[in-house]
Amino acid sequence: MLKKKYIRGPLKVLSFAVCFAAIFLLLQPFFVPKFQRDSTSIVNGFYKLEEDSLDVLFLGASQMFCGVNAQKLTEEYGISSYDFGASAQSLNITDYYLREALKTQKPKLVMVEVCAAFYTGKVTSGGGYTA
Repeated sequence: MLKKKYIRGPLKVLSFAVCFAAIFLLLQPFFVPKFQRDSTSIVNGFYKLEEDSLDVLFLGASQMFCGVNAQKLTEEYGISSYDFGASAQSLNITDYYLREALKTQKPKLVMVEVCAAFYTGKVTSGGGYTA
């Protein structure tokens, strides 16, 4: 009887740990933020905009979307703008996004970040590109 008591305690702890880990791994994708490298949400958000509703369009890689706060321009200054960029966005994707944007928008100003022109195309272990 004493042996069963010493076996049940650690077995309960182990069972709890396994259940907790399983639940944690199942729920984790719902709570982990999506990084801008996945531009799906940016593209989907753009297509939800009303036609011809932008004054300024920002395009480019992380230097653009980290350096420009399009929402603040809209809220504080009344300049309707959209940041159509993603991490390590290449110029061919930027060109595609611009062409797509001009199908439904007529912005007064388009700002394009061109640091991607200097990328070699080699991806680093951190997910970025080397210059």
